Amino acid sequence: MRNLFLAGLVVLGLTAAAGASASSALAAPECRHVAVSETGEYPTYAACMNNERKGEKPLNWVRVAMGQGTKECAEVAVPGKGNFLNPACTEPGAGNFIKIVPTEPKRFVVEGEDVSTPVNLLKRSYAGKFVLVGTPFGVSTHITCTKVAVSGELKAAGADTENLVFSVCEVEKPANCTMTSAETKGPTALIEPASTLEDEFQGEGASKKFTTITLSGASCSLASKPFEVTGTQDCNLPGHEVEAVGHTIECTNAGSKLKAGGKEAKFEGTVEGLEVEGSRPWAS
Repeated sequence: MRNLFLAGLVVLGLTAAAGASASSALAAPECRHVAVSETGEYPTYAACMNNERKGEKPLNWVRVAMGQGTKECAEVAVPGKGNFLNPACTEPGAGNFIKIVPTEPKRFVVEGEDVSTPVNLLKRSYAGKFVLVGTPFGVSTHITCTKVAVSGELKAAGADTENLVFSVCEVEKPANCTMTSAETKGPTALIEPASTLEDEFQGEGASKKFTTITLSGASCSLASKPFEVTGTQDCNLPGHEVEAVGHTIECTNAGSKLKAGGKEAKFEGTVEGLEVEGSRPWAS
């Protein structure tokens, strides 16, 4: 979203009113575990994210600037709160840098730490518009579903598995056809094809099969002609680097490397608010 900027006295007034609370409402910091015990500012990840100091110890968590979480020597979110003067963390002193336990570039993070053992996704259904188009058996096909149930788990090194059940479906093409639901499952992995992190969904087995679709209807030209959907689908992850309870996965036609009935197919659809069990903050 684009920020809306007000001008003149309005801006000055808002700035003056917000000044007192600016230090307690930092813009989307990353919270990371410090590399040297007791060099942080917060006792827990939750306290760090909420900017709460309760006198507990040890102080092993620190707020670092966005995008700094993969570095061993990170820039702190609030200038002067570090204990090194330079970006290599070789010059001790009250400065802008601190040694942290870095996260891996392609990984899932839950509550500030890399996922090393599987973390379950929250099992729930999402509303949206999920569209598959193709030409199985040379017949133009256009299917739209408006609900998807998601389950699966996040794994180490940016891998995960997902089981998706699409329902409330309408077959626009071919005419006179119906479909109740379609279930897909398979592994996914974080990829970085062009300096932007994406999630690649892949079908199961050597054929990379996602699902088999069966249409029905007395006058449906594809009735009793089930066809497989195979291949891979790359999806965008807007805001993935910011730890949040819910995240968006945005799949577009541009990321489709799919086949329906052995012929090229395209898929698009977006899931908003994807959560892990416990509704814990996570990122990738």
